[in-house]
Amino acid sequence: MAAVVVSWNTREASLRCVRSLLAGGGADRIVLVDNASGDGTSEAVRAEFGGRVEVVARASNGGYAVACNEGAARCGDAARVLFVNADVEVQPGCVAALEGALDGDPSAAVAGPSFTHPGGAAQPSVRGHPTGAALLFQHTAARWVRYGRAAHERYKRPLGDAAPAAQAAVPVVLGALMLVRADAFRAAGGFDPGYRLYFEEADLQRRLADRGGRVLFVPSAAAVHAGGASADQIRADALAWYVASLFRYLGRFERRGFGYRVAWKSLFLLKLPVDALRDHAAWLVLRRRGKREEAALFWRLLAGPLWRILVA
Repeated sequence: MAAVVVSWNTREASLRCVRSLLAGGGADRIVLVDNASGDGTSEAVRAEFGGRVEVVARASNGGYAVACNEGAARCGDAARVLFVNADVEVQPGCVAALEGALDGDPSAAVAGPSFTHPGGAAQPSVRGHPTGAALLFQHTAARWVRYGRAAHERYKRPLGDAAPAAQAAVPVVLGALMLVRADAFRAAGGFDPGYRLYFEEADLQRRLADRGGRVLFVPSAAAVHAGGASADQIRADALAWYVASLFRYLGRFERRGFGYRVAWKSLFLLKLPVDALRDHAAWLVLRRRGKREEAALFWRLLAGPLWRILVA
């Protein structure tokens, strides 16, 4: 089994992540792919771990999916690849539990753990497929009439109020850490490099499921996920990438002729200025933290990306 860690300006988090992988065992090879960090991540990892970790220092930041694919390509003949965000710390026994799950289910292509926040609070570890109806409720004016509400609830909480105590097949596990069969990964074409950030794990797992690969949630495997270590540094960019990834995902899996090209996009466009007014008010009047970037997203989308998305 090989592990691929992806980092961007997360030096200290990356060091903690690699330490946890080495302490937890199970990985015959660890590859850290650094997306052109400016904080000395690559140098710090080489200095502390030497030859125990292969460091790939990319010249530019091509996004999470590109980095994962490059790391996987360096994993040789490993039968399984563990994809790990740099802001994850693997707990003892986590990797062994994930490998055991795949050993016990030949039809399974992916296994994911249960996540907690650094303070110990439970973190959502499972999602449903982000269907068109669910995203319609989340991101368009359909929300005003509650259309798609039930689908959105299934997307956010596919297992109901409580996570299962035992291993279970699920639609999507959180991509912050997931163990994937290498042959299934290659057969599916790996991650879609068109996703710079967001939706890439949902896209991959749906394509694997379409090929008959089951996705397993393994609650006995535990990991701590800080979340947002890279995206929070460039929140305005991350928000724009989210919108681009949203429409890329919809275009692949939820395209339904008139319904998608006209109705879905029109409802999205209708809600956008309303959200912009709310975000501007929250930023300028209420001075809420983080709302400045959300308010700026409206103008950034109008400057070009929105129109390319809407006519696609």
